[in-house]
Amino acid sequence: MTQEAVDALAEGAGQAPAGAAMEGSQAVTPPPAPGEGGPQPAQGRQGNSAPARGLEVLGDIELQVGVELGRANLTIAEVLGLGPGSVVTLDKLLGDPVDLVVNERVIARGEVVVVDDKFGLRVTEIVGDGRG
Repeated sequence: MTQEAVDALAEGAGQAPAGAAMEGSQAVTPPPAPGEGGPQPAQGRQGNSAPARGLEVLGDIELQVGVELGRANLTIAEVLGLGPGSVVTLDKLLGDPVDLVVNERVIARGEVVVVDDKFGLRVTEIVGDGRG
């Protein structure tokens, strides 16, 4: 799907906006003329920039999110030797921030907390480019 098609979906929730040209089965919207502007980002909590107005149609899509405590390099022999009671030493120290990972990319870091007998993550840093 092209960026233009995504923009068209975001603007009209699947309907071709006025002035859009059709390219195959995808709507292509010309960029706004100088001075007309485009969708402005809404202000989220704590002054953070929220997603552009048209991206709300994507809001119900679920993503698999994980928290990475650390990593370790093991040989095949070490992996085969793992059993109940084995301890794998990770590369992070106690108290180091852990990584919040979406689609194999680190998007934030934070500290582990307990919420109602479950683990949680208090975000302390948003990673700028999503690459860790």
